[in-house]
Amino acid sequence: MSSSSVVPLLRTKGSGCCLPAAVRPGGRPRRGEAEAPPEGDVAIECRCQTPALSCTAVDAARIEKEAKAAVYEFVARSLLFFVPGRRNDMPPWVATGTAFLTPAGRAVVLTAAHNVEEAIKGKPLRLGHYRSDDVVDDVVARIDVHPDAVVDAAAVALKPEATDSIAEYTNDVSMIAADDDVQHDQHALVIAGFPSVLMQAAEQQRPGMLPLRKIGFMSLTHGTRLQDPPRDEHGRFRVEWAEYELPDKTTIAMPEPHGISGGALWRFARAKPGELWTPPSAGSLIGVPVSFLRSTRTAFAEPASKWRAWFLDVLNVIDRDLPWEPRAPMRQ
Repeated sequence: MSSSSVVPLLRTKGSGCCLPAAVRPGGRPRRGEAEAPPEGDVAIECRCQTPALSCTAVDAARIEKEAKAAVYEFVARSLLFFVPGRRNDMPPWVATGTAFLTPAGRAVVLTAAHNVEEAIKGKPLRLGHYRSDDVVDDVVARIDVHPDAVVDAAAVALKPEATDSIAEYTNDVSMIAADDDVQHDQHALVIAGFPSVLMQAAEQQRPGMLPLRKIGFMSLTHGTRLQDPPRDEHGRFRVEWAEYELPDKTTIAMPEPHGISGGALWRFARAKPGELWTPPSAGSLIGVPVSFLRSTRTAFAEPASKWRAWFLDVLNVIDRDLPWEPRAPMRQ
């Protein structure tokens, strides 16, 4: 694939997935070659303790140092990840999403439509969340895809167990921006997701048993800006994905973003005089990352103006079609 080609931020197994060869049994398979099945059990966890990536100079003056950690924590807590397959299957890819609640209380994950193409055909998805020790299996109750095929957005309604597991990590729909304008002198942008290249793997030896394979997915949050022009011919945001600053002030290239597809582009407003500034009060979700152009280091994100009304309507439709009764808490 040439460096100038536009590729989905999630690569399916059929098009060459982006997991490091080091975590694969026997290394990276050739194109079209099936991976060897894993031996023993597989535990999948969220290692969301990645040091917050420092904002680049473009927005360092807009978010005070003390606020950066709060912003990154807020954004990281709102992220979820999907991996395909069933328990003990080695995941060939990872994708990102952000969860909201229907009016009745069911969790629905906003993500990119291309992330759920196989799930629509009946293949199961597993779900992990902020610092989770394992994933929840077979989480999909229903999938709705945006009716405009040009808009890469989908809503995944979760089953009760999955809803319960992420109850504290859902967002209120008021966090979705009613407008997605960006004013460079008033706003700072943060893009976030689970890049597959940050996946970590280890084996835990168990006497008399096959090793336990532990897979960890790490989230990434990155202060960024819009490129010039700020939108492409389809109206999608053109988000810079170039480099980030290390603690010693040196800069290095951002890792390949494949896996953050379906994640989040957040806009944070500056504090107003006399106003108590907090990430939830200042932040709005304005976009969903969906693809990447390597030659210009551009991450494309579907703006909220294209999917907000549809998504809010879908939440009500899901409640109508899938009546929700909150489960009583288990007795201790």
